[in-house]
Amino acid sequence: MRGRFRRDAALVQAPRAPGALLLVRDSRSRTVWRVVTAASLVPALVDLRLERPLLTLAQLVLFGVFLVVNLVGGAWSWRIAGDEIVVRWLSFEHMRPRVKIDRLHTNDVRRIGIARSGYWAQAWLELQGGEEYALCEGHITAVEAIAQNVQQTVLLARAAPSSTTIH
Repeated sequence: MRGRFRRDAALVQAPRAPGALLLVRDSRSRTVWRVVTAASLVPALVDLRLERPLLTLAQLVLFGVFLVVNLVGGAWSWRIAGDEIVVRWLSFEHMRPRVKIDRLHTNDVRRIGIARSGYWAQAWLELQGGEEYALCEGHITAVEAIAQNVQQTVLLARAAPSSTTIH
């Protein structure tokens, strides 16, 4: 399974591409993490002002951790437009942050899988070759809605004629 299941995923229409879908972090989640990241800097500034270097260092490390979590979450997205699915995430290979991008074609999608357990569910995208990409997880109704919209978009992209115009 490639990627991780996101609990804060939201499906939105792409602003500059009609008919395209974006699977991104929920705006509430982004706002909460930004506030938490900014708020974690305040105690560091207070400790710096009070000349407590060890506490300042500890608070700055905590700020750095929140900043990394915010960056990793912000880099994660799915874009489904036309016959292409673009999966983007932040990876730390050899301690270097890199944005990874996988470009998939809708014709390669075998199915959208959903695993249910009580009120909880996980959804993933399965390709013809057997590769699986984690989509989201959460309450069963939200996950099923996202999976259904992704599946409909993939099916519509398969049915659409190619964009080549012959005159």
